[in-house]
Amino acid sequence: MFQASGGLFKQIPGVNISWHEMTLTLPVVKDYAALKDRLLAAVGSVSSQYREEITRQTQEIQRSTAVAAVGDASPHVQMHLADGRMQALIRYPVHLEHAAEIDERVSEAVLGVIGAGSESSPKS
Repeated sequence: MFQASGGLFKQIPGVNISWHEMTLTLPVVKDYAALKDRLLAAVGSVSSQYREEITRQTQEIQRSTAVAAVGDASPHVQMHLADGRMQALIRYPVHLEHAAEIDERVSEAVLGVIGAGSESSPKS
C-alpha cells in the first residue's frame, strides 16, 4: 500500500493532470533567447489544444485545497549550461487521458524547432 520511494498523496476527485518534462541538449545557435521563445511557442501551441480541460482541473485543485495560488498551468522552458553545452528543460501540463498523445506532439514540435534552429547555426 505504501512505498518507501513513492510520495504519499490524495487524489482530488475530477483532477487528472500532471506535469511532464524533457531535457535536451541544444545545438549551437547565435541567439538562444530566440530559440527559447520558439520552443515555448511550439510547446504552448500543443498545450493550448488541451487548455480548457487543464484550466478546469487547475481550478478544481484551487477549490479543493487550502492553496489559493496553485499557479498557471502553462508550459515553461528553462535554459541552463551543463558540461559546456546549453540545455533546455521543458515542462508542460498534460491531461493524463491524453498524456501519450501530448508527449508525442510536444516531441514533434520540439524537434521541428530544433531542426529549424540548427539550420541557422554557425558553421565550424
